[in-house]
Amino acid sequence: MNENNNTTLYSQLEYDHGYKLIQLTPELLDALKSNNNALKFKQVQTDHEGTMVDDVILCSKNKSWNIKQKNHSNTVLLCKDEKLNGNDNCIKGYGKCTYEYETRLTKGHINLNVIPIYDGEEEEKLDSCNFEELINQSGCSMEEGIKEWEEICGCVIDNHVCILGENYIHSVLHILLMSLMAEGYDMESQGFLIAEGIESVQKDGNENEKSQVIESVIKRFFHRENTDTNGKEVRWLIDKKKIGVWYGIKALKKYASKNPIRDVEFLQEWRSMFPPFMSIEIDLKMLRGHYCKPNSIQGQIKYLSKDILPMDSKQRFKMLFQIQSQWLQEEIEPFVKDLNTRNMKIDTFIMKFARRRHVGKQYIIQSR
Repeated sequence: MNENNNTTLYSQLEYDHGYKLIQLTPELLDALKSNNNALKFKQVQTDHEGTMVDDVILCSKNKSWNIKQKNHSNTVLLCKDEKLNGNDNCIKGYGKCTYEYETRLTKGHINLNVIPIYDGEEEEKLDSCNFEELINQSGCSMEEGIKEWEEICGCVIDNHVCILGENYIHSVLHILLMSLMAEGYDMESQGFLIAEGIESVQKDGNENEKSQVIESVIKRFFHRENTDTNGKEVRWLIDKKKIGVWYGIKALKKYASKNPIRDVEFLQEWRSMFPPFMSIEIDLKMLRGHYCKPNSIQGQIKYLSKDILPMDSKQRFKMLFQIQSQWLQEEIEPFVKDLNTRNMKIDTFIMKFARRRHVGKQYIIQSR
């Protein structure tokens, strides 16, 4: 700093509150350096489950960071790497920040609370936003939003977003599978184009079925043949596990909602729900997170919806042990893993709320 101006400089300066400090993680720095990866701040007032929050999310095209203010009294100096001696360098400004913004990589989610359910009737009543507006008001990046949109069977009808109803999805999926088999498509190795799937359904006595709905069902239960198509249209292959789980949950709701059912009998009912001549390997392990064994009776299962469980960790474990006195660890994990927000080892997280015993090759979880 020029010594002649040293005595009067500080009295001439004011703090510039327009500058903020934000932590740059390696992922965030990569996003900043990318030419086609603009960053965007979003204010989120409700999370994807409807809970009131007041979060600020920073999104790139494929990642999301939760922003939190971190107060501190430490000194943070930011300046170019230059020599401070001599008259060529003259620093004429300074400022201070009593806090910085901490960035934590998080999984982005779509705001489901603003999306109506569509069951195939009265589409004129849809008055929701379009897909771009939905992403703008959701705490997620565009790529995260598209991926979740396909997973929840989201659909855009007449430029309005909606989520297809469960029974409607099941009906369209069943017709789609039978139509593709009737047309002789090899769904496992050669696949089909979305246009071919739509045509198969609509010409099989379902000409009024909306193409957008059929496309959404295809993206929910089939997977892309590959990501590098070299300009060719994407072909879609059947995802037998996804379809098997879907039909299994439907079977649980139909046959094991009110009373327990013997697991051997349930497997027969589950298999009978698939379209004729469709071969899908099934195993009860595929449905973990959707059933319990009331009173810990072996050989019997009952449907258990995660939606009825409390959001509080202690209360959820308490309720699970009221339903079933002891659990295999791999059977209780799907019911509690969403509570592990700090990403602890699942064993450690479970032992905060329950006892864990090693019996043979298995771990048994019991109430304390």
